[in-house]
Amino acid sequence: MKESFLPKPLLFKEWKEHRWWILSAFLLMLYGPFSHLLTFVQQSRTGNSQAFILWNFLAPIVYKLQYSPAASGHPVSNAVISGDVAVSYFAPVVAMGLTIVLVSADRNKGSLWFTLSFPITRSSLLRVKLLLSATIVLTAFLLNFLLLAIVDHASGNPITFIALLEWLGKNLLISGVFMATGLACAAVIQAGLLTAFSAILITAFPWALGLSVVRSVPVSIGLSMHPSTHPGHAVSHGHLTTAQHLSTILRGLSPTSYFSPDVGFGGSFQNDKLILSVSAGHSMNFAVVIWFLFLTALFAFIGFRAYLAAPGENYSRWIQLEQIQPWYYFSLIGAGSFLIINAMTASNTHLSHTPYVLTLYWFILWAGFSLLAAWLQKYLQSRFSPS
Repeated sequence: MKESFLPKPLLFKEWKEHRWWILSAFLLMLYGPFSHLLTFVQQSRTGNSQAFILWNFLAPIVYKLQYSPAASGHPVSNAVISGDVAVSYFAPVVAMGLTIVLVSADRNKGSLWFTLSFPITRSSLLRVKLLLSATIVLTAFLLNFLLLAIVDHASGNPITFIALLEWLGKNLLISGVFMATGLACAAVIQAGLLTAFSAILITAFPWALGLSVVRSVPVSIGLSMHPSTHPGHAVSHGHLTTAQHLSTILRGLSPTSYFSPDVGFGGSFQNDKLILSVSAGHSMNFAVVIWFLFLTALFAFIGFRAYLAAPGENYSRWIQLEQIQPWYYFSLIGAGSFLIINAMTASNTHLSHTPYVLTLYWFILWAGFSLLAAWLQKYLQSRFSPS
């Protein structure tokens, strides 16, 4: 008999075993918008209520900033907002964590052999896990989007519907990259925390490479508030050098470059205009969207193939696929070398702004540590291996 695409027993098993992880991830992804809504409901509605909704609910979610009203009160409610929509760093990381838990929990608990003893295939098991994870993430983002749209309408539509759709699309795209990377890492790495750490290192590598070329590059955007008779605008940063352009491009290849912090910067009225700076990272153009879709497909393919090829039960080493183990250790040495170089040059202002020098130091230290590790491994093998 042909196997079902989504076997109901597998769905029930995944829900029964991992329901607390699933519910926790779902609530964490909804925490930000609903906590802002709860704060808005609990606070007294003084001054302009529409502006109060704008600054206490919409702006903290879409642009990840919090504005403390000046003595003159809230900005006018008939204002428009412009600037790149920020991506929440919290939800994509939670989505990645949920994927890692669902994919690796059976193996880490030693129960994978029992599951596979039934007439099911590994591909069916992985398909159920991934679809369950994707459904939870998509549902949470759609609820966030619905809540945003309702409150935006109640406050007089200060943020366009296209901007809200852009917020949803960017967050789903970045979450997809993180989930695919988490899948690839969870398929080959035994320990859960090490899997998450490795996935973050992989996604952040282009950002680290760009940072090592030029440490300080102005990528933040400006968020402007104007009366409705004046269009909003983003603050420009002028001409960039060749090295800064290269650094910006490399950082833009990393999904972590599009995260935005929760803390923002408030300003005061000057000439009927309020300008706030929000670290929304890079602007996401069509080429970046294609790049992230490619990364998602690539890591999903690697994860799927690795999950099918990895041993069912293997506690002798952290890395399931032996051929990947040397490359994994090599990448950890690279991450350590990057942290060391940045720590050694943190107080050197001249060196921090010298193009390509930090990258050169990084690779020299990377190569040196790698050669030392390889020599030490050979020495220990020859010293302690039985004759």
